[in-house]
Amino acid sequence: ELHAVDARRVVEARDVLADGVRRAAYARESAPPEEFARMEARKLEDERRAEERRVRLARQSPLLARASRVSELVQRGKAALAEGRFAAAANDLQLAQGLDPQNREIAALAADARKKAGAAKGVEIFRTALEAEALGNAMGALAGFRDALEADPTNARAAAHGVKAAARLGDL
Repeated sequence: ELHAVDARRVVEARDVLADGVRRAAYARESAPPEEFARMEARKLEDERRAEERRVRLARQSPLLARASRVSELVQRGKAALAEGRFAAAANDLQLAQGLDPQNREIAALAADARKKAGAAKGVEIFRTALEAEALGNAMGALAGFRDALEADPTNARAAAHGVKAAARLGDL
């Protein structure tokens, strides 16, 4: 004859064993160290095999491969943006946009990356033009200021220096 306490324990045990998540937690908590190590090794092996299956499926399915490639390019592009590598971000996001032209998020990210890459390139060219100007190379400086403006049309300093350099050369 089962007492009420024993019956409650049996019901609790049944509930734990019937629920996969709770059963796994119970097994982890109550397993001897050797069994726990085996469970962890099995879990790692299962994850490795699952990844192999995903890779194999991606090779066999062009649509899945394309989606995987887009995802990889977007992740790389976002990471490059966060690290300030705007040209690399623009390249990756432009490729992703080419593979998935309907995706508005990718289009917005690509546009932002292109804008930031242009601004960064403009600043770099502007500094080179300033160096040319400081060395007395007026033609090189003017060409540099124009290139800086072409890379980043919002660079007001490049515009101002370019106008001054053009005026000095009589090239207005």
